[in-house]
Amino acid sequence: ENCVVNSSFDITVTHENVNVRNISGVAGLIGYSLDAHIESSEINTQISYTANSYESFTAAVLGVGNVRIYTCTILLDISFTGDGYGHTGSVIGMERTPNEICLACMYDSIVSGKLNIDNPYGYAWGEVGQGYLYDPETREFLDVHQYNSIDVETQ
Repeated sequence: ENCVVNSSFDITVTHENVNVRNISGVAGLIGYSLDAHIESSEINTQISYTANSYESFTAAVLGVGNVRIYTCTILLDISFTGDGYGHTGSVIGMERTPNEICLACMYDSIVSGKLNIDNPYGYAWGEVGQGYLYDPETREFLDVHQYNSIDVETQ
């Protein structure tokens, strides 16, 4: 809560055996979490990520898992190149939420920036690479543009 995070990564992951189910990922704030909460914070991240992993995760806030975001500003410039399954999103790479934990959501936040993706098997979206943002009370899908200002250019 009430944090300012500036992160910058230039990462290349090379696996000797691409036939093995190897996984890699990078995120501007949290790599993996099933119950993160971020409030009244600013996240500014630049990521240049290349991976020949079987599966890769990339995002400005959370690589894989669940996060609840309230009144935050997220600025990003993410570039991902990969030849496996890539999950790239401005906020979350891949949403994963166990039933007993509140679902991923984002309210009253600003998301702005650019996603450059070169990945034939990729999942890419302005908010979440693979998965959804939900309302934690009703467990229904959110129209994130209704509750947030999102201006993310995907290439």
